[in-house]
Amino acid sequence: MNRRGKQYLIAALCVALYVDLPLYSADKALTWDDCVRESLTNNPDLVSAVESVRQGEAKVRLAGSGLKPNISSSLSGDRSGSDQAGTDNSFSIGVNAKQLVYDGGKTSLNKDSAGEQLNASKIKYEVTSANVRRGVRLAFIDLLKSQRQVTITDDILVRRKQSTRLIRLRYEGGREHKGSLMTAEAKEAQAEFDHMQARRNVAMAQSNLAELLGRRLGKGIADLSVDGNLVPSEIDREQPDFWGMAETTPLVRELWSQSNIARLGVKSAKAEFYPGIYANAGASRNSSEWPPEQDQWSVGLSMSFPLFEGGSRVAELDRARSVLRQSDSELRSGLLSAASTLQVRWISMRNAVDRVKIREKFLAAARERARIAEGQYSASLIVFDSWIIIEDDFVLADQSLLEAQAAALIAETEWVQAKGGTLENEVK
Repeated sequence: MNRRGKQYLIAALCVALYVDLPLYSADKALTWDDCVRESLTNNPDLVSAVESVRQGEAKVRLAGSGLKPNISSSLSGDRSGSDQAGTDNSFSIGVNAKQLVYDGGKTSLNKDSAGEQLNASKIKYEVTSANVRRGVRLAFIDLLKSQRQVTITDDILVRRKQSTRLIRLRYEGGREHKGSLMTAEAKEAQAEFDHMQARRNVAMAQSNLAELLGRRLGKGIADLSVDGNLVPSEIDREQPDFWGMAETTPLVRELWSQSNIARLGVKSAKAEFYPGIYANAGASRNSSEWPPEQDQWSVGLSMSFPLFEGGSRVAELDRARSVLRQSDSELRSGLLSAASTLQVRWISMRNAVDRVKIREKFLAAARERARIAEGQYSASLIVFDSWIIIEDDFVLADQSLLEAQAAALIAETEWVQAKGGTLENEVK
């Protein structure tokens, strides 16, 4: 079984086991693996995509049925009469078979086209899975960031309150003016607002993630939390082959499949110009009494060929050729777009990951400066204006690192999306 077959099997099993799997556990934080498994089970878009694949399988069987014999049976009984002739009975029982001999290959082409459409449905499932993975991953990162933001803003609020108490004591002792105290009180109020806003952001992030996991809003949503770290993955410093990667993405493979379907459509339209030839055979028994005992049989060939149809076959061939040219153009455009997107996403991810390391250095420096400045201000070695600038720099550095870490994870998510990474790829 190839990789795509394994991915589809995993998804089908998850859907089939839906009733046996718990929706979620509200008493523990969800890891990323938990979110992946729950999405595979509950996400309605994935369920719909699986059903599309099953419909494609049925269409393949339906298209292939035209290559097999068509066998039918018949049974009849009649009673007729008149005043002059009396009553007559007629009974008949028989079996008839019809087999396609030649139709220019149209039926075989229709079966091949249905098979290619099934392949397109499987690739479309991969596209859906990749899109769902992106949405769930972004929601997971958002909630993880929001939870971390609550912790950071709480630490900042504690720090601002300590600063306000220190400045109030100095103001009451006549060593600081009122403007400094009012500034400290304003920054404390800002810190309180930021903390409350962070808590509200957690609620929004919980709702967004719950929706993508297929949970009903309001049921245990307030208890939803995630467990993970905001450290981005290490990336290969070598630039990959974007064009080669583009050819393997689900979106491009889907365009390849559509082009193949269009090419088969041209061949099928050409086959309409050939006659249809069928072999026929039948055996029956007829009699005026039951059971009938008079044997009859027949064998033969039949051919059908339209002599004039108003130019519909020519028009259909022109349309099929136009669809093929359109599909080939869309394929070339998709390849170019996919290669360009991969390059942009890889560069963005590399920049974002490198930026995290810089923000970590700034935070370490700001923390050390804030520690030293607090002691200097307490000892009246620096004025309030200098101290508060250093404090603000530390707060900003702490926030900036969190933003950089989240941005790096988001850039990594977009890179995986561009490559066509699916939820099934995450299953361990």
